[in-house]
Amino acid sequence: MRWTESIQALIAMGHRTFLELGPGKVVAGLISKIDKDTVVHSVEDSASLEAAVAALS
Repeated sequence: MRWTESIQALIAMGHRTFLELGPGKVVAGLISKIDKDTVVHSVEDSASLEAAVAALS
């Protein structure tokens, strides 16, 4: 319950882009269930890090 409330509070503050660090995309899935309009960049290796940096620049 606190997870959902925390993400909803961040979204209410205007945060729409999130980073997930580590293997897998569990956090991305959880956030997209809360709000489908958010963007989550999952970073698990150097290639995905470079892609996230490029997307955020």
